[in-house]
Amino acid sequence: MQLLGRRVKVMSMGIQGTVVYETKNLLYISTSKGIRKVPKKGNTFINDKKKYLGDKLVGRPWERYDP
Repeated sequence: MQLLGRRVKVMSMGIQGTVVYETKNLLYISTSKGIRKVPKKGNTFINDKKKYLGDKLVGRPWERYDP
């Protein structure tokens, strides 16, 4: 799942915003208070009423791509 450019909500932290950058272990989320670095592992992200477990998002997008 590609989250770059999408609006997400981080359940455990209560923050929401747009994903602007992604590394192997972090999502950079642009919020009203600036850019926040959020670890993927241990967090749950909601986008368009779909839940994504951060533990399954760990890794670079092209490494976790499975056709």
